[in-house]
Amino acid sequence: MAELFWIMTKYWNYKFRNPDLPKNSTETTALQKSFSSYLAIASKLPFILFLVVNTMIVEKIRCALRIGYCLAGCIILFIVTATLVKVNTDHYQKEFLAATLITVVLINVAGGFLQGGGTGMAGTFPAKYMTVNVLGQAVGGVFATLCQLACLLHDTSPTDAAFLYFSIATVVLVFTLMCFLLLVNMKFYDYYINGDSVASPSSSEPKVQSKPSTPLWTIFKSGWKFHVSTISIFWVTLAVFPAVTALIRSSNADSGSALTTTLFVPLACFVTFNFTDLFGRLLARFLPISSTNANWLLMMAVGRVVFVPLLIVCNVAPTSRVLTNVIFQHDWQYIIIMVLFGLSNGYITTLALTYASKCCAEEYQEVAGSLAALFLGLGLALGSVTSYLTIQLL
Repeated sequence: MAELFWIMTKYWNYKFRNPDLPKNSTETTALQKSFSSYLAIASKLPFILFLVVNTMIVEKIRCALRIGYCLAGCIILFIVTATLVKVNTDHYQKEFLAATLITVVLINVAGGFLQGGGTGMAGTFPAKYMTVNVLGQAVGGVFATLCQLACLLHDTSPTDAAFLYFSIATVVLVFTLMCFLLLVNMKFYDYYINGDSVASPSSSEPKVQSKPSTPLWTIFKSGWKFHVSTISIFWVTLAVFPAVTALIRSSNADSGSALTTTLFVPLACFVTFNFTDLFGRLLARFLPISSTNANWLLMMAVGRVVFVPLLIVCNVAPTSRVLTNVIFQHDWQYIIIMVLFGLSNGYITTLALTYASKCCAEEYQEVAGSLAALFLGLGLALGSVTSYLTIQLL
């Protein structure tokens, strides 16, 4: 959800432009320069904080309440955001900035509960449902990229594109809430979430269980290799994607073709990564590494750091490099690296999250899933911070 705010650069530049200058002016305002930094703080900090909060309250507030109320809240927030697209804020830019950042904070608060609660809930179900959960995240990335590509092909105005994005997000959230309400009323949900999987599902007697304090450290130790793998995956990925990878320039850009100019970054960077990431997650479903090979999975996750220098020496920002030189000048070289980058991200992510929630006792699997989501968020945060450093290496 929150990723939508990042892909609409043209919309934010339009909203924070100097309205007194001609439309073709290239002057950058102070708000345009600083908005991405504000957005990073407003999204990453509350997301991480409430992933932690979610982990702490797993056994105090039912996941049905955490997820249901947060989905409803996000629907309201996206309706407000879509409405603001059509409001002329040229002379109220600071007020619009404040409203936007408050909305982003609240969406990411809800996002922390949704990510943690959803992953924790999937962790209590059979392993294949965690795979479906992570597949859904990849499909969301693919869908957002295709929307962006469609808007580019149709030369959609920044405001129309933003309104379309937020409207689609609202519809998807409404549909998700409806499906979730159906889920929580199914016997399947009661069987796993209410702990009846330990007893016979045909038992008519209610099960009374004591609720000892959750041993978070014990849960972490039982799956620490998978948690460290999760951090490593997203740390490496966010360190270069999209901060570095989106600066790629086609070696045939001088031809003037749309495929090597306007459409090159969306296709070579975002479409390539999101589709290969999705394929990698599917591959993990059919050709998994056994959970007993946790060391191999950890080595693969940490080994992905090799993609950082490989992508840095591609034809990224070729005219403004200071510290490093371009080695891989051809488009096909960049695309091959991106394919491997996306495949490894999807494959290792799926296995790490799936196994992390299954390496402890059944009664703690929801907590283990929420803990896995927390480390996912930590990896995202570390990657975002590192991306500012990797850009300086160009």
